[in-house]
Amino acid sequence: MKPLFRITLICLLLLFPAALPILGQSNREVITPDNAADLEELFTLPHRDRIINMDIAWSQDGTLFGLAGGGGLRLYRVGDDFQLLFQLGANESKRAIAFNQDGSLVAASDGATAAVWLWDTRTGERSAIISTGDDFSETLTFAPDGLWLVTDDFTNNFSLWAVRNSAGRKVPFTPANAYRVQREYRFGEGLYPLAVVPALDTNHFYVAAGVAGDNQVLLWNATTGEEELVFAYPDLWTGLAVNAERQMIASSTWQGEVILWGLDGTLLAGFTTNPDSPVNGVAFNPAGNLLTTVSNDGTVRVYDIHDLGNIDQPLFQTAHTDIVSDVAFSPDGTLLATMGTTDGVRFWGIGEAIQLLLPPTPTPQPTPTATPEPVLGIGGSARVQTTGGDTLNVRSGPGRSFDIVTKLANDTPVTLIDGPQEADGYRWWQIRTEDGTEGWTIEAADDVQTLIPAGP
Repeated sequence: MKPLFRITLICLLLLFPAALPILGQSNREVITPDNAADLEELFTLPHRDRIINMDIAWSQDGTLFGLAGGGGLRLYRVGDDFQLLFQLGANESKRAIAFNQDGSLVAASDGATAAVWLWDTRTGERSAIISTGDDFSETLTFAPDGLWLVTDDFTNNFSLWAVRNSAGRKVPFTPANAYRVQREYRFGEGLYPLAVVPALDTNHFYVAAGVAGDNQVLLWNATTGEEELVFAYPDLWTGLAVNAERQMIASSTWQGEVILWGLDGTLLAGFTTNPDSPVNGVAFNPAGNLLTTVSNDGTVRVYDIHDLGNIDQPLFQTAHTDIVSDVAFSPDGTLLATMGTTDGVRFWGIGEAIQLLLPPTPTPQPTPTATPEPVLGIGGSARVQTTGGDTLNVRSGPGRSFDIVTKLANDTPVTLIDGPQEADGYRWWQIRTEDGTEGWTIEAADDVQTLIPAGP
């Protein structure tokens, strides 16, 4: 950069900072109250079927975008343009979608079964399947730190899932450990699930639900499984969003209303978009100064919320050709995604048009020479680890109530033939010793791993 130009640019930044565009991770401007009126459609992502109950989501770093619907789950890499990475479950209906904390896993609920599928976003391989209950999941979300996943059983209740290590501690979900996911507890029995979103700390989340003719937003403690705050509204909830910057919650209703709440349940403001059309979704931008609504009448409205007493007139309004069912800002604030049921996902922003690139061509990888770290698994070998001369009990079944069939000394080699199973707060494996004795024993106790993997 030439010295004269550098001096001129610095002077402009000091004297007229608001006059210069704010750029995100691409060549697009960050969407703000000052430029929201200038939003343009930069890209349309078509989808296969007309299904209202579809979902869209961004990874936390904004480098991945997912679309769940009648054509399965499509995963895109995001930069200046979009590139299709994988089409997962192409012949299956997927209804809800969420990314884990680092974007390495994506979860999607199956529209036909009571299951949530977890895929490795780097390879497109399935990492785990969760059986959620008696019905499909309409909504799901990961904790921001990846320590839990919340799903619903549509018309019945919610469940919180986690992965625990061999010492029994919760650890973030990863493609390598997702197979160990287990239900921590069910909650909200009798609630009609509508939406679930993380709270401002990783130990809580908000749930929008209907119950006994009433409609509530509940603050739930992820550790205790107990509700800590409830606030109700007579109309049916349709959307929910949390604003970290402004410390508020937005909820939308079947009667076209948008309600803003304080984090303590205090009613802050409310307005109506169209009394004859439900608002299907709400979303705050990352800076917390814009609120977007999408509705059954096809409209997309963007509001400036700096003045809670005067937010009923949108800065920007546009329309799809049919129902708009979901909305999401990109994490860098440069794109607004709105999902129409017939005309695809539209991306609004200020900048150059976005292109859809062909999937990347796989690059042949050399065969790795490093030996992978062994893990416990059926058919694999392990050795017993005890301390202080203790022995490891082997029982006739997976639980402490079963009879002891033998006791194994430290460093005894065994083969894993079944498991794992959870019982009495322990993870149990069925093992076979070199002399043919079979039974069940625990993987870890008192922060000590009692079975050490030794490979196949």
